[in-house]
Amino acid sequence: MEITILAASGATGLELTRQALERGHTVTAIARTPDRIAVPDSSRLIRVAADVRDRHSIATALSGQKIVLSGLGIASGDKPGALTAGARAVVAGRPECVVWLGAYGTGPSARVAGAATRTLLKMMGAALVVSRATVAAAMLDEAENPAFAAMVAIPLER
Repeated sequence: MEITILAASGATGLELTRQALERGHTVTAIARTPDRIAVPDSSRLIRVAADVRDRHSIATALSGQKIVLSGLGIASGDKPGALTAGARAVVAGRPECVVWLGAYGTGPSARVAGAATRTLLKMMGAALVVSRATVAAAMLDEAENPAFAAMVAIPLER
């Protein structure tokens, strides 16, 4: 498969890129600074410089891409709006499949998530602490064999 990964130089994006290459996929790895995509060179790896806040660069990078996985997160020191800008860019690109990383109900979104979500998260406790490798594997599994279309899936350690 041909897979496009947003934020490929971040912690989750790197893991997505590494695992996708290990699975034999061709990967278009998008990052503001592609030299920071710390995986070995491969004939199946295309490094692309683009920023979700730069509409032209991200539109060009996403043009014609059918499967997009987002490793976008909020890094310390980042200005607000990266997740929203990334979501808008991906929607504008109209890929056939999007697998989006999220942390709804944690951090700043906990208040908005509501009491039921907060209670569920507390009940699940340690089961929600998963490695980036597990998250990346679950996201790639979903891209390869969609099972949760238009749904929220929570990967758990085995």
